[in-house]
Amino acid sequence: MKNEYYCILDIGGTKLLALLVDSRRRVLYKEKFPTISGNTIDPLVDQICDTVERARQQLKKGTELARLGICIAAFVDYRTGDLYGAPNLKIREKVAFRDILHQRLELPIVIENDANAAVLGEVKYGAAIGARNAIYVTVSTGIGGGLFLNGELYRGNNSFAGEIGHLKLFGQDPCGCGMKGCLESVASGGAMGRIARKRISPQMSCATLFEESRRENKEAMRIVNKGLESLGLTFSNLITLLNPEYIVVGGGVSREGEPLLKEIGKIIDKYLSPPFRNSVKLVRAKLDPESGIWGVYSLLHDSWGD
Repeated sequence: MKNEYYCILDIGGTKLLALLVDSRRRVLYKEKFPTISGNTIDPLVDQICDTVERARQQLKKGTELARLGICIAAFVDYRTGDLYGAPNLKIREKVAFRDILHQRLELPIVIENDANAAVLGEVKYGAAIGARNAIYVTVSTGIGGGLFLNGELYRGNNSFAGEIGHLKLFGQDPCGCGMKGCLESVASGGAMGRIARKRISPQMSCATLFEESRRENKEAMRIVNKGLESLGLTFSNLITLLNPEYIVVGGGVSREGEPLLKEIGKIIDKYLSPPFRNSVKLVRAKLDPESGIWGVYSLLHDSWGD
């Protein structure tokens, strides 16, 4: 079987991770840097094209990139490659993302929502290997979700399924999507950090917020507890609705580790009906922060029948 080379990009609200990988899953080149965003898609497109060119320069003479794969924190129509907004990248309108990139790069391109890609990565190679029903939730700058149901990635009618961060709670906190009361507006790392900077200190980050909470700073504890309560309630509803084998948690906030998962687990049990208790494994993403990268790898490799 001919060895092929893929450039894979994970584009988040604050960072862009790029890998050059061959069809035998060997990483040949890796780079990470801040995501460039602006009032239009153009700065991001330029950054992607520059990154792909650097990846091409790593290849031996006579070899070429076979495909480009992208996972991005955005509302993505997987079939068309169009974006319908990316709140954390300041993209508010529909963008023919794949068409624009194809004109510049002349490569076959796959574009997937980052959390959709991440659940696929974790089921194929990570914390939920072999699962037929798994949910992935990333708790980072925002909150994203991916659904793997009955042995397949579930995208929904318009490829927007799994947007867990935009499930609504009873609240009025503004969200980057333009609505109020979204889970992301109170429980994401970005939101908790923003609230902490307003209520505690202008220098407060999400990481220092958790540190202060462990020191029993009362205001820090209130902010963290509200975020975790919101996550636990949402997870319990997802378990009741979808009855998964796994909920896999990734993203920056998940680095709080087992104590965080244990606390969320207690909240989940508080809200679950008895038949659902102990029916799901709540685990941290094994591939984090590369879950999405390896999900895209699976799409690039398997979708072409290699």
